[in-house]
Amino acid sequence: MEITEFKQSLAPHCAILCFDFGTKRLGTAVSDIGQSIATAQKTIFRTTFEKDMVQIKQLIAEKQIGGIIYGLPLLMNGTEGQTARLV
Repeated sequence: MEITEFKQSLAPHCAILCFDFGTKRLGTAVSDIGQSIATAQKTIFRTTFEKDMVQIKQLIAEKQIGGIIYGLPLLMNGTEGQTARLV
């Protein structure tokens, strides 16, 4: 989905949950409801998918999340490496 299509699909006055992928840790940030600035939230120390999802669902419920963005970790030369393929 392109970013303009994503933005148009969001309900007004909702926050966006952002993820920074890691195999051992999952960084999270949440935007304000105006979707202009994001603030770091908790780091999820990954165990099992089910336990990770409990924490993610808790964030979604607490922060009025209307959309989710997953960061795409590119290599320094701009190409996708192994971690990007995992995402």
